[in-house]
Amino acid sequence: MNPPQSLDAEQSLLACLLKDRTAYGLIEPIIDGRDFYYKKHEQIFEAIRRLSESFKVVDIGTVSEELVRAGLIEQIGGRVYLVELAEAIASTAGGGHSAGLPAE
Repeated sequence: MNPPQSLDAEQSLLACLLKDRTAYGLIEPIIDGRDFYYKKHEQIFEAIRRLSESFKVVDIGTVSEELVRAGLIEQIGGRVYLVELAEAIASTAGGGHSAGLPAE
């Protein structure tokens, strides 16, 4: 039996985090890196978490740099994948709803 998973929900949540600087504060109490089924999404989330908890700007550039520092940029699909994530949704309005989905 496969654990619950939703590629779209994970991508949407990460896209919200990359586009909306206030999103991490909203989802931080309910989402943990271990809630992601896809390892690369967990790694991206953890990079966003480290930046957010260090009060640094979260965007494609800073997340990319954080993943390079951690030696993970190639494992997640490179900067190209981060750009694809950010472009995955037209609006960040659904971020709060998507936050509960990876863990479901």
